Amino acid sequence: MPLIQSDSDEALKKNIKTEIKAGRDPKQAVAIALDIQRRAKAKKKKSKHDFLADPMEKLKEIDFKAIQEALMNAKPEDAGDGTKCRYVSIGTIQDLAPSGKYYIVWSTDHKNPEIDADVQYWNAFEEQLEMFPFAAWLENDGDQIKVGAHMEIDQETQLFEEDVCSECGEPMQQCNCAAGFKMSIGDMVRWDSAGGTAQGKIKRIIRDGDVPGIPVKVTGSEDDPAALIEVYRDGEPSGTMVGHKLKGLSKFDLFKKKTGQSTPAPAKDRIKGSDTNKPGSAKSPGGDIDIDEKTELGLKNKVSEHNEKMKKDNKPDWTHVTLGQLKAVYRRGAGAYSTSHRPGVTRGQWAMARVNAYLYLLEHGKPKDSKYITDNDLLPEKHPKSTR
Repeated sequence: MPLIQSDSDEALKKNIKTEIKAGRDPKQAVAIALDIQRRAKAKKKKSKHDFLADPMEKLKEIDFKAIQEALMNAKPEDAGDGTKCRYVSIGTIQDLAPSGKYYIVWSTDHKNPEIDADVQYWNAFEEQLEMFPFAAWLENDGDQIKVGAHMEIDQETQLFEEDVCSECGEPMQQCNCAAGFKMSIGDMVRWDSAGGTAQGKIKRIIRDGDVPGIPVKVTGSEDDPAALIEVYRDGEPSGTMVGHKLKGLSKFDLFKKKTGQSTPAPAKDRIKGSDTNKPGSAKSPGGDIDIDEKTELGLKNKVSEHNEKMKKDNKPDWTHVTLGQLKAVYRRGAGAYSTSHRPGVTRGQWAMARVNAYLYLLEHGKPKDSKYITDNDLLPEKHPKSTR
């Protein structure tokens, strides 16, 4: 009679009897039965990071696109540390991990180094998340696995994969035509509503279906595209999403004034010098600049992504970037924030926007804005705009 592979006391007793009937010494029978019970308990009680053999099968049940869209529609909440985040909880998944809480992070700042995730489990999520910039988590309360996500809204993020414009062939984030309507993702727009003129920012342009995550159905097509728009109130994002056809929208610049896109910094933002960086540290790419770990990880990620793209596209060496260059640009941007900046923009956002402008300048040989010449001294010597 075969032995019962179970950790129950009833199975233990039956296994002892079976072994004795088979001619075992009682002490040996007890030892064998206890060993079976011990191994059964060990197998049942998985360690903290002992995940399923093939977590990808369970991860396929998570609709990451749904998480993205839900994040866009979620109302910003105070995270308690001076930042604001959007939080969502998307469904449940059974038997994905043992009890405990596990964070799986993939954002513009890459993986949080303080989180110790199982390698196999992390790799599985990495394949699913690709480059979606939000942090996801799983929490097992003993009955079910709760799936959630959050995104810091004061970080520069891209919520959807770039579509290619059918008119110009450019990624939608760089497209200026939007199928003839001269609008693209990120544009500020106005439209007539029942309560008067409304305004907001285009989050997504739809050409082949319904605008997601809104209560009233709005359908976009190639000939008559629609947009997912975040409504702005008093110049600030409200978290409310609406859908609207592009042909009823008009573009405007929320921050544009006679003096340009920036305004003098208020007194609270006029910080002189730095407690951690010496004056002149950003004069060259080789300066000793100390920035917080989170920002440095983000810059390192940008260096890696940019250089890989330049290599893949067979771009010349002068299009490549170093971490030293980006740290200097970021430091300059953070310092410039003390003089002037767009209302409602954080120091980190202002500095990171300058980093992105620098990367564009590197790749294309010229800036997107012809007035941007302040970092030409950091460019490689062979770059067309370099002043070295």
